[in-house]
Amino acid sequence: MNKFLHFIVYKPKLSLFMGFLLILAFGFGLNKLHDDFGYRTWFLEEDPNLKAFDRFEQTFGSDEMSIISVYHPDGIFRKETINVIQKLTYDLWRAPEVIRVDSLSNYNWVHSENDDILVEPFFPDEIDITQNLLDKRKQVALTHPSIINYLINKEADTSLIYVNLKPTLGGSPDYKKVVLAFRDIVKKYNGLDNHKVYVAGNPVMNYAFREAAYMDMEHLMPFVVLLTIGLLWFLFRRPSGFVLPILIVGLSTIMTIGLSGWINIPIHSLTSIVPEFMMAIGVAVAIHLLSTFFIFYKEGTSKEEALKITLKKIFFPTILTSVSTSVGFFSFATSSIPTVGELGILTGFGTIFCWLTSYIILVPLIMLTPLKPSKTSPSDINIKDLEPSPKATMYAKWIFKYKYYIIAAFSSLSLLGFYYSLQLNVNSDPLAYFSKSYPLTVATNFVEEKLKSATAVEMIIETHKP
Repeated sequence: MNKFLHFIVYKPKLSLFMGFLLILAFGFGLNKLHDDFGYRTWFLEEDPNLKAFDRFEQTFGSDEMSIISVYHPDGIFRKETINVIQKLTYDLWRAPEVIRVDSLSNYNWVHSENDDILVEPFFPDEIDITQNLLDKRKQVALTHPSIINYLINKEADTSLIYVNLKPTLGGSPDYKKVVLAFRDIVKKYNGLDNHKVYVAGNPVMNYAFREAAYMDMEHLMPFVVLLTIGLLWFLFRRPSGFVLPILIVGLSTIMTIGLSGWINIPIHSLTSIVPEFMMAIGVAVAIHLLSTFFIFYKEGTSKEEALKITLKKIFFPTILTSVSTSVGFFSFATSSIPTVGELGILTGFGTIFCWLTSYIILVPLIMLTPLKPSKTSPSDINIKDLEPSPKATMYAKWIFKYKYYIIAAFSSLSLLGFYYSLQLNVNSDPLAYFSKSYPLTVATNFVEEKLKSATAVEMIIETHKP
């Protein structure tokens, strides 16, 4: 320990050089980083449910399906609305990775005419759409068991278009490419002549997790950084008090995300929040180090002396807290849900990186950065700075006086919390992750309101006979 502390204090440039080499080595892993917000990230490869689903895809094809809903307040059996459905059907057929599109316009209508059985699209492209034709088709659709509550609702003001994607055995479609193409197509018709067009379904939901995660990183992370800077400024009242901790957090995050690339852990719904963890953990270590340093760095005291005292006092407390915290996160690796385990692995290593960079980067930077000492003589350190304030003394006396009441109150709160924790329900509804105003939630709720359901269940009946 003493050799290590002596090295980072008296050889700061060499320590910085070695530290940045280490960061660079991990940073190259960023080139290998990729994201994966598909359903497979939540299952182990040997999971029987995943294997059963793969067998289903091999036998019947992909169940990846988007639902495009078309609504018009005056009803869908209008020439303008049928034209919109026909054009949407045509455009969606040409979207990336689409293998089939089913809509009211191309539904294979099987019917008899005299002694003939006819199979034709419900609205053929070559037929002129007249009001008489629309009235006849409406009458058929509202009584046809395969159309009502599948392609149209009972009120006949909403029609659904089902878009099936190509199977990707053992993998996932390119949700981003698919969903962005759908949005571009829908944008052309949404709002046209009072039409409302919504996009829902599995591909949209999978991409929504990616979109929401990146949106959170773009909006939440800057907010967290600004909030942290405000806290650090309040604590230290000097630029170095917030610049150095934020730098340490940034470098630790680069190492952690770089490690993710090296060990092939993708960015997904859980690992996308690792930077927020790094902010909390890294700032805590840096505050501990800096606050202790500034206590001992007074006029007449050298940086070397102040740092030596600081490091001797906090070395073991910080390493113990970092190790115990990282072990707690590493315990997530035993989870049967891979995403939880990957979050634990990255955050565990991130905790170690925060501690390591605080010593091999932050301490040398303190040595090399011109910092003004506090205007207090060294002789006052052990008397004034380490003596509790009157408020702290009053608070301690209050705690001692009412200790039994405090213990009873917090014991009651703990028991109450334990009771309510038993009332929690595990809810894996993916829509519950999003706000009610999120486009996917709006689209799915609209379909459920109009046609009572926006989800489907596949059932396989095996007879073991040809």
